[in-house]
Amino acid sequence: MNRADMRSAQASEVTTWAAGILSLFLPGLCSAQPQLIADLNTDAIGSSPDELTGAGGLLALEADTGLPGSEVIIIDPITRTFDVLDIIPGGVGSGPQHFASVGDFVYFEAENPDSDEQLYRYDTTTGERTEYPINPGDDIDISDPPTVLDGRLFFTGDVGNFTVGLVHDPITETTMAFAGTDSVPPVRVSPNTEHFALIGEDIYFVAYDADSPDDTGDEIWRADLVSPGMPELITDIRPGSTDSNPDNLFVAGGKLFFSADDVGGNDSFFVFDPSTDMVTEITDVPGAALEHLVFDGSVYIRSGSLVSGKFKNEIYRIDPSTLQVEQLTEGGLNSFGRNPTELTELDGKIYFSGNVNADGTDSELFVLDPETDQVLQAGSILPGGDPDIAGLATLGGKLYFTADDETSARELWVHDPQTEISTQLTDFESASGFVAFEKVVVTGGLVFFEGTRPDVGSELFAWDPVAEEVVPFDLNSGNLGSEPEGFVEAGGDIYFIARTEGIGTTPRSLMRYDPALDTTENVNATASGPVVIPSASNAQFDTPIIVHAGKIFMKAGADGEAVVLVRYDPATNSFEKIGSGNTAPLNSRSFYSASDGYLYFSASNTTVGFELFVYDSNLDEVEAIDVNSGTANSLAAPHVEFNGKLFFEANAPGVGYELHSYDPDSGMMELVVDANPGLASGLLRLPKSRAVVVGDSLYFGAGQVGAGAGIELMRLTDTGVLSTIDVLPGTDSSSPEFITPVGDRVAFASGFPDQKVYVYDPAADEVTRIGTGDFGRGTLLTGWNDRLYMSALDPASGAGLELYCYNPATEALTRLTNLDASSGSGVPGPVSTYVTQFPIAGDLLFFRGDPGGFAFELYAVLPDETVVQATDINPGDADSRPEFLTSLGGRLYFAAENFEIGTEPWLMDPGTIYGPHLNDIWLVE
Repeated sequence: MNRADMRSAQASEVTTWAAGILSLFLPGLCSAQPQLIADLNTDAIGSSPDELTGAGGLLALEADTGLPGSEVIIIDPITRTFDVLDIIPGGVGSGPQHFASVGDFVYFEAENPDSDEQLYRYDTTTGERTEYPINPGDDIDISDPPTVLDGRLFFTGDVGNFTVGLVHDPITETTMAFAGTDSVPPVRVSPNTEHFALIGEDIYFVAYDADSPDDTGDEIWRADLVSPGMPELITDIRPGSTDSNPDNLFVAGGKLFFSADDVGGNDSFFVFDPSTDMVTEITDVPGAALEHLVFDGSVYIRSGSLVSGKFKNEIYRIDPSTLQVEQLTEGGLNSFGRNPTELTELDGKIYFSGNVNADGTDSELFVLDPETDQVLQAGSILPGGDPDIAGLATLGGKLYFTADDETSARELWVHDPQTEISTQLTDFESASGFVAFEKVVVTGGLVFFEGTRPDVGSELFAWDPVAEEVVPFDLNSGNLGSEPEGFVEAGGDIYFIARTEGIGTTPRSLMRYDPALDTTENVNATASGPVVIPSASNAQFDTPIIVHAGKIFMKAGADGEAVVLVRYDPATNSFEKIGSGNTAPLNSRSFYSASDGYLYFSASNTTVGFELFVYDSNLDEVEAIDVNSGTANSLAAPHVEFNGKLFFEANAPGVGYELHSYDPDSGMMELVVDANPGLASGLLRLPKSRAVVVGDSLYFGAGQVGAGAGIELMRLTDTGVLSTIDVLPGTDSSSPEFITPVGDRVAFASGFPDQKVYVYDPAADEVTRIGTGDFGRGTLLTGWNDRLYMSALDPASGAGLELYCYNPATEALTRLTNLDASSGSGVPGPVSTYVTQFPIAGDLLFFRGDPGGFAFELYAVLPDETVVQATDINPGDADSRPEFLTSLGGRLYFAAENFEIGTEPWLMDPGTIYGPHLNDIWLVE
């Protein structure tokens, strides 16, 4: 089955994929099935094909098929199908590059499963893929596509500390270094495709003496492939360490031709005769050979020089035997040359793109007849304009190329020498598309090129000259995700924000998922009301969304206005703007829904600046809590409701950032604490420090700067008593973070100087340290079933970031996961249980974990503290990156990436992980 068929099959079966539960401690659990809510964003995204290489009638290329990274794609022009060489299983791209073909073989460099870049070969006749580990255990790092000479591959690669000259023989399947190893005295080879030429069994290449770099810069050397020994320097054009920069090496008539800088540093053209071992500068050529074509025993080059401050490039013909030079083109007046490019032979004639006008402007297709030396313009593609012809390739006696049309869109063209007519074959511009790149490759009877079209994005196309039609190859189909976030529940339905078209910062819409019907719809497309928010409105990427009083509040763009606060009513399917002017929440921390119908949010408008606002759903009114009178910003942010008041953080004049309270009934605002009178704020502003209510008290982090107890955990009782829990006596700060309720106790992490974990017992007024040494670094906490769960590091054990459980009743600390089993002793390993939250759904605690360094999947903690892998959306070591984990209606909703469809919304039913229970006895289904 080819990849196109696989994609079609997987797309139809994606909702029934088995997640493959892998218990870390308890085998035999049933498989869970994460359910795809919808593939909301089916916009095409291109595969960006590159490295197009024909071999054995097939086409090989590098492209993105929707899997992470890129892979080698093999196209069959006859069946119009393609296969993917998945070199690193599990959805990790191998990053192939530097393609070259020899007969029926395609060679390329790619990364192997051990993350080493090595040489690979694909056999177009058998489909066999072979790795040639030139530098086992390390990268070969091929610098350019190999040069194919006499059926062998010549290239450079890193072996040890040297850039080595290498030759690979496809017949013997052996690779030999001809310069740059310990056995061959170190000559540092210059990596470039045009730096190799072969005469007999002597390989000529550009290098310098690595032992004595002052003796020779980049010059031309020679090595014997039959009896490798010390490479020989054939000439030192610019003596000493100055480079002559040899380039464009090629052979004609048994001689080596090349371009280089002469003694004075000027671009020049040279020839080396092996029979005399002499280098001769061909002075009748005005400069270096910028392009060459060896045809019918003669050498044709494009060369030029500065004339009156302008380059004048023309075509010259050289007889390899006599070195006689003839100039064949003349560009005209005003010192401008014909500037020929893309010299291509077709039916005994040489075609090229050249300037039309004497002033060097515009270009058209020209033809040179070597029999008569006559140069004629081959028709007119774009009269009065510059079509910028490129990518000349031949098939069936015709010339194919890309050029701009009258709309300046690059399209595919064909020139018929018999009729001398050039015809435009594609018209992507009419579909708002264009041919994106210049390369054209002919193989298997088709003309391949890369183009961009709205239906498939930047993709591979082919022209079929028999059927006279364009054939699209959609290598990366429909894997553009909707990137959902902000899951909430209202009226039994699930709402979230997602992108239904486009990528990046393109607009998003409000979506509704009906669990009973298993259907998803775009609310923006059907809703009405006083405010109309069209489908794919300009709601921002970090859109906050919250359910308050049975309605959904979010920020969005309404009727072409700036982003404002809007309310969606599920009962009437309508949107309505809230507040006046440009009042709108600024970020995802803006909302806090309190009791008695009050909704608080941080926002900014032109009247009061960035302040705290309160929406009274009973009166349908918005009021600003203007901490700083006027337009001065207080940067207020709501924290928590306590004793009928909202406690929030704000920057008040003269006190800095401190904790305030607001009574919605009286409209009174009060400063709760001023830890540093007249000085900087003592309140921790980090979101992870947060304020929480446990029992009859509010806990938060604050403290004095430079004196007193430092920044510590503070407690405010319902009777108004404020006290400091001095974890680190004296002026040292514990800087509490991740303040978390655990039953009737409070847990938190100490962020300074080294993060540690503590539990405060209000009844005993005692603080207990969890763990020893540096345990706790990187901690994130949550309370569940009167126990504390944390994602923490234990450097002493050598474990990476793993999941731990602490039982305050027994003071037992247990590590629940060992996902990162590879880290060394005493060294914190890679992130393995990295989490941003611990949602609880169906009596299970969920988190995302990573057993391999970059393979995040969803995991669950069972009531007996067994940990199981809950999903495997991309089977193997691939990463689905579950995000925005949200527990709603006893299920878990989240965003995750499937390689075939992108990042889309999913749900996880805990019942599919661990069956129903009775009297605390759990049954495995």
